Amino acid sequence: MRRTSPIIAAALLAAASAQAAERHFEPCPAAQQSIRYEKGAPLLYAETSHARMFLSYEPRDSRTGYIWLGLQNAGSTQFNIDERAIGAAMDGAPLEVLGLSERAGEIRRASRWRAVGAILAAGANGYAAGTAGTQRYSGNIYSNGQTASYSGTIYDPRAASAAQARANRQNAETVAAVKNMNAADAEALQARALLAQTVDPGAIVTGDVVVELPRRKSGSAATLTISVNVAGERVDAMFAEAGKCPPPPTFEAQLDALRAKLRQADASYDVRLPEVMKRVTTYESAMTHMNDAEKIQFLERLYWSTPAPANQLQSN
Repeated sequence: MRRTSPIIAAALLAAASAQAAERHFEPCPAAQQSIRYEKGAPLLYAETSHARMFLSYEPRDSRTGYIWLGLQNAGSTQFNIDERAIGAAMDGAPLEVLGLSERAGEIRRASRWRAVGAILAAGANGYAAGTAGTQRYSGNIYSNGQTASYSGTIYDPRAASAAQARANRQNAETVAAVKNMNAADAEALQARALLAQTVDPGAIVTGDVVVELPRRKSGSAATLTISVNVAGERVDAMFAEAGKCPPPPTFEAQLDALRAKLRQADASYDVRLPEVMKRVTTYESAMTHMNDAEKIQFLERLYWSTPAPANQLQSN
C-alpha cells in the first residue's frame, strides 16, 4: 500500500485543523451600500465619485482572513491603488493588515519547515533501508535433555539494494512535492494579492490582503469594519460575525447623513438645495420603485448635477 509522505500528511492535518475553527463575517450594508451576489457569495457594493467597488471577507484560519477588493475606475482620471489603501478594525480596535511582503515571509517560513520535514523523512527512509538487508534468526536446540539457544544475522544484499532504491524514490518524490508546494504558494500569492498599480478610467483591478483577528470573545459576535481609501475618498464597510448585523438605519437617518455630508462638501449648499428640491418633485414617481439605498444614491447624484443659481452665488 502506498504511504503518504510525512511532510504532506502534516500539511493536510494542519489545513484540516485550521478549517475547523474558521470565523465567518457577513456584509452589513450601510446607507448608499448594498449586497450583491457572485456565485452564491455575498459581496458588499459601494460607490465613490471615482470608483465602484466590491468587498468580501473570506476566512483563512481561526486567527486570519482575506479581505478581497474588486474595484473599477468610474471617473475620468487615473489613480493609484495598493495594499495600504485597505485598513481594518474589530469592535473599534485597529487590526494588523498583512500585505505582499509579510505574506511572502509566511511562504518562506513554510518552505523552510517543509525542507526540515523532507530531511527528517529522508533520514527515516535511509535508516529503514540500511536495516532492510539484515535478517535476524534465532532458535533452540534440544539434545539429551539439554536446551541450547542460538541466534545470528544474515545480510541479504539484494534486499538491501531494493530497500535503498525504494528509499531513494520516496525521498525524490518528497523533494519534488515540497518544491511544487512552494512554487504553487508563491504563484498563488502573486495571483491573488492586491498589488500596487495605476488604474485607468474604466479599468478593473482585484486583489486581497490578510487581516489578523483577535481571539474570539465567548458569547459575543464581533463586528469587523473594513476601510478603503480610493483617490482621496474613504469607504467604511461593516461585516458582522455569523451575519448578526445591527438594524439598518431608517431612511430619515440616511437622509440626514446625506445632508450633513453635502453641507460639509459643498460651500454653496444653502443656495443649491432649493434648486435640487424643485427637481426632486419631477422624479417622485420614479423614486417609488427604488429601495432606500438607491434613493439616497439618486438624490446625491441629482444634487451634484444641479447647478446653483449664478446670481445667488455672486451675492454670497
